[in-house]
Parts: sequence; C-alpha cells; structure tokens
Amino acid sequence: MNRRQFSKIIGITAITPVTTLVLSHHASGAEMVNPDSPTAKGLQFMKNSDKEGMRCSGCNFFSAPEGDQGSCIIFNGGLVPSTGWCSAFQPKK
Repeated sequence: MNRRQFSKIIGITAITPVTTLVLSHHASGAEMVNPDSPTAKGLQFMKNSDKEGMRCSGCNFFSAPEGDQGSCIIFNGGLVPSTGWCSAFQPKK
C-alpha cells in the first residue's frame, strides 16, 4: 500500500461517521421539545416566555428558524417555539 492509497482510506474512514451522523439527523427530522421531559423541566423550559426580551428567537443557541420555531443546541437540535425560554438563555451578540 502506498501513501496515496493509505490517505484515501484514512480520509474515507474519518468522514464516514460524520456524514452518517449528519444524514441520520436530517433523515429523522427534528421533533418539538416536550416541556414535560426531564431536560426541559430541569431548564425550566416554557413555550411562551414571561421574561421580557428573553425568547428563544433571541438566544444564541437557537438557529434555523422554520416559521415560528427553530432548532436549539441545548435540546440536541430539537425544535422549540421562537417565543419560548429556558434557563440556559444566552442573548445573541
């Protein structure tokens, strides 16, 4: 085996798990976060924020809005309403 063949094998081996993870996440589709889940309860998650100026839509962990909802890193990419809030809130800069 020469260096070029070895590099191809290593490159394919390194990329395959990452590609599989990304594709499986997109294929499964993200689900709405359940406010009754242990994680949501632990973070005091609420669908409609009662905190002035603090909503998921203004949080650093919120991304890719899809209408009135978007994905949240804190909830492993689960969907949260843009009007929600949790104790992990970090304002966007």
